[in-house]
Amino acid sequence: MKRYKTEGNPFDPLGKDAKEYLGARAGDYYGMFTQGVARGRMVPLSNARNGMGQGRVLGAEAAKREGMVDGVMTLNALLQKMQRSALIQKMQGSAGRPLQGAPSSARQRQIELLAMG
Repeated sequence: MKRYKTEGNPFDPLGKDAKEYLGARAGDYYGMFTQGVARGRMVPLSNARNGMGQGRVLGAEAAKREGMVDGVMTLNALLQKMQRSALIQKMQGSAGRPLQGAPSSARQRQIELLAMG
């Protein structure tokens, strides 16, 4: 029988070794998570650890104030914004510039789409 096979089952309390092991694992995951948040939000690690709700679930406006999200919008508004962005990218060349020689109507449509967002 494997030594740790039943560790953490709901019928037996965790022993000291199991608590220490699981606590260390939780700490490892917390470190990876906060580093990822700091990198993704481009903030210092201390902001991710000491701010941003400190593990609580925040409402949309509170999350925006804490720097956890860029903005608040409905799902439909987000989908429309993503569609506009995808269409604009499709109209651009691989270098991120408008296509050379693109018809003026395509450029006008690009301007219209950007103005909507």
